[in-house]
Amino acid sequence: MNELSWITTTFFGKSIVDSFNFEKDQQWSGCIIDDKLIEFYKSLYIDSKDSEIARLEYLEKSGILIKYNVPLKSKVNMMHYAIDWPKGNKTNPTEDTIKTAFMKHNKSIDSEEVKIKIENTIKFLNYSLK
Repeated sequence: MNELSWITTTFFGKSIVDSFNFEKDQQWSGCIIDDKLIEFYKSLYIDSKDSEIARLEYLEKSGILIKYNVPLKSKVNMMHYAIDWPKGNKTNPTEDTIKTAFMKHNKSIDSEEVKIKIENTIKFLNYSLK
């Protein structure tokens, strides 16, 4: 008799649920660094010779993180650290690059929700590159 065995790993917990819910609330295509993670990061370096603020400033100055007023569905837009993805490309992305990315795999961009996300992503692109 042949037996088939599956080995799986499942991750669950409050942080996974929070991340899932936070992602659903965003009205753009981007990546937010949750304030809880920033506070945890700061707590790791409290006793360090280099202050956590200097380290966060380095991540901002190097183009890895950016403070941005992130568009959310459920509340007033809030300032968060976000990955500054437009600066991580060999050539600067354009509005057409974003629209093309949203249309990949024959996806429609005609719904109002998608149009809002495209518009907000373009606003982030322009903010990042100025």
